[in-house]
Amino acid sequence: MLSNYYPIHVKPTSADRLSRLKQSIINFGQLYTRSTKRQNQQKNSPSHNHLGRWVEQFNRQLATNNVIITTNTNEISVQQFGTLGQIRLYGDLGILQGGDISVYFYTDNWRSIDFHQDLKSNTLTCFDDGHDQAWCLSCSQLDPELRSKNLNLSLPVPQIPIQPSLSAQVEINELRQMWASLTHVHQFYDMLSLFKLDLLEAIKLMQNQWTHPITSGQLTNFLQQCFEQKLDCKILTGNRGIVHELIAPIKQLKCTPQALNISGNNYHCNVNLLSIEEVWLVKRATKYGIVHSLEAFDSHGRLILQVQEQKPSEQPESSLWIHCLKRQEIITI
Repeated sequence: MLSNYYPIHVKPTSADRLSRLKQSIINFGQLYTRSTKRQNQQKNSPSHNHLGRWVEQFNRQLATNNVIITTNTNEISVQQFGTLGQIRLYGDLGILQGGDISVYFYTDNWRSIDFHQDLKSNTLTCFDDGHDQAWCLSCSQLDPELRSKNLNLSLPVPQIPIQPSLSAQVEINELRQMWASLTHVHQFYDMLSLFKLDLLEAIKLMQNQWTHPITSGQLTNFLQQCFEQKLDCKILTGNRGIVHELIAPIKQLKCTPQALNISGNNYHCNVNLLSIEEVWLVKRATKYGIVHSLEAFDSHGRLILQVQEQKPSEQPESSLWIHCLKRQEIITI
């Protein structure tokens, strides 16, 4: 769950709660997009009120039903299935939890949601602001009332100028010192915002200090070890409109030179390995010790896969996790 992935220990006010939740998973939104922090994104949009009414209908009609949520891009194909929880909106972020499926919806990138009915099932299909399919939800129990609520939302696309990279202007020593002083993982993304960096820019600036490149073979071999050792890991992947949280245990894993296929209790995931341009080990400081994350990017510098140990946030990484990282020569000490 979110609280286990990014620790939030102090009960915040309503405004602070929204801010911290968005900060804590802002990196998920960098799957197939550049940093939203860097683009000075507007916090409020009239479309969210309309979407809020749609979410109320969604929760009322679909909560506790068995559904299938799928995402297909050139880089990844994901299918999650099981009992549905409810969506909770935090500004433009929707968190679907409380059931068998855990996903994060980036509604600011949604353009429309269509409804389709056939003899086998009813389907909701979401398209992003690039008119690409973001996700598809199938459920035989989709109620006609939901169909009648005008799901073609046609949300406005924010016109946000993209600013040039400021990585050349960053004071490396300041970045290094702040990186080392962090006590919670969610502070990492506040730091990126402060220095006006996106994720990959910061990673490259800290190469051989807090980060270093690894091969896609090391990544897949490490996941194979996790499978063989029954080591719990959490996989995050998706696109501009959705990020799937694939939780342990891994039930089946198969790797070829072209593709990585992973299956769990309620998901199937296929990663196109040919789309991975670079993979990095990223170390993040916390008060409970270093968190090691394996992060794969495409040729455009967009994060497409992230792997971390699945554990309570207040516990350090397990010795088995560290052993497997050392065995693949991902870390040396």
